[in-house]
Amino acid sequence: RNYAAGDARRDTAFSVLFVVGNLGAALSGLLVSSVGHEYGWSYGFALAGAGLALGLGAFASMWRSFPRTPTSQTPAPLTKVDRQRVSVVGLTILLVSLSAAAYDFAMTPLLSTSANIDADRLGLVESMTVLVLALPLAYFLAACRRRGRKSSSLLKIAIGILLTAFGVLSALPFMLDRTLGTTLSWGWVVFPLLTAVGTLLIVPVSWSFVSKLAPKRYASTTMAVFLMATSLLS
Repeated sequence: RNYAAGDARRDTAFSVLFVVGNLGAALSGLLVSSVGHEYGWSYGFALAGAGLALGLGAFASMWRSFPRTPTSQTPAPLTKVDRQRVSVVGLTILLVSLSAAAYDFAMTPLLSTSANIDADRLGLVESMTVLVLALPLAYFLAACRRRGRKSSSLLKIAIGILLTAFGVLSALPFMLDRTLGTTLSWGWVVFPLLTAVGTLLIVPVSWSFVSKLAPKRYASTTMAVFLMATSLLS
């Protein structure tokens, strides 16, 4: 609702949202895990709860300033175009959710076989990789737009899914031989690098894409279904 149809800033806004989320995950890996290891996990989780409360408080203090679209008392039925859009949105949600599930499937053996990196530290590595790559990727996409090589949302999502797939394939040696995860090797570089770039292309772009295609009456519901489907498949 903050951006008109065709406004390129919508994709950027979702990218900022995703990067800030990973910033929170990185801080969690630094602060919460450090407090948990040093003083006990009850204090670590309490710190996470305090951060969540601060975030909800900030949202509650500003939500009245968000623009609102008046809703009709008698909503019009979905048109043929709306139903076609819903089909595309459903397929997008399925593909993105399956990609997220494949990523989690590959991450599990890396966590279970790692003798040198704690699970919370590995999550920190993942988030930091996203943060480091976000700005160069944004500059690259902006340069492509300036040269008239603007890529469609579906193409970005497809490339992101392929990169994630290659990242998952790079984890196959760890899945086949559980002893490989006990030492640092190329897998610890290739896997987070490919999946981080893939995630940067998939998640914010798919959020933006779904928000643009979903019928206005069901925009919020569609986004909720999207997030729930990803969570359930993971």
